[in-house]
Amino acid sequence: MEEWQEQTRKLAASDVGFAAGLLVAQLLQVVQQLSERVAAIEKEWQSWREQLPSFIQMLQALQEVVRILPQLRVVLEKTQEQLAQDFLSRWQEWQGAPQAIEWASRTLGYRQSLEQLVADAEAATEKEAFARANSTRIESLDIPFSLPLSDQSELEWLREALEREGKIAQEEARKRLEQIGISLRSPEIGKPFENTWQQIVDGKKTDDPSKNDTVAEVRAPAIFVGEKLIRPAQVVVWKGTSRLQR
Repeated sequence: MEEWQEQTRKLAASDVGFAAGLLVAQLLQVVQQLSERVAAIEKEWQSWREQLPSFIQMLQALQEVVRILPQLRVVLEKTQEQLAQDFLSRWQEWQGAPQAIEWASRTLGYRQSLEQLVADAEAATEKEAFARANSTRIESLDIPFSLPLSDQSELEWLREALEREGKIAQEEARKRLEQIGISLRSPEIGKPFENTWQQIVDGKKTDDPSKNDTVAEVRAPAIFVGEKLIRPAQVVVWKGTSRLQR
């Protein structure tokens, strides 16, 4: 009995020692992790200390910029004013200025007129009645926008650029009108005349029988609202000489 009790005490003592050892190991592991973290912080702090002089120099430079900023602003304003005056003077002396202003004014006015046309069409409650009353305005979307030529070759790039702007405005206006059901349709040159949606306004004589009654020229496109014809396309057709003599 006494021998069994002795063995029990030894086992208990052994368990306590194991538990204490395990705790110490865990504590040592935590201490090691803390030591590594402290070392990393020290390394990072050292890096900051090394960069601190550069930061101080940058701060001093910024302070200097802030100090002279009002002076820089005054200089900049004077420079800007001088540049504006120089530009205005050069513009007034430039011979192409009147032509450029005229072209720009025409292009702007054309875009505004198309925007107004679209706005009026969108506001109209009776689209068919609107299309009939405004057929000339709508027809203008099929006429290429152009500006007068100039004898100054250095302005050609500007004329071409503004004409492209006019074309873009046309395309935008046609697209918006089509979205509300108003569209233009132009006959193809050389195709047979179709009396269902085309109207002959003139004829051209030809000795080629294959051209008889085919479209030679389109004077105006047809206007549709949905699938309903509002105004037929106005075309010139080829006619044989014998037919024209009749």
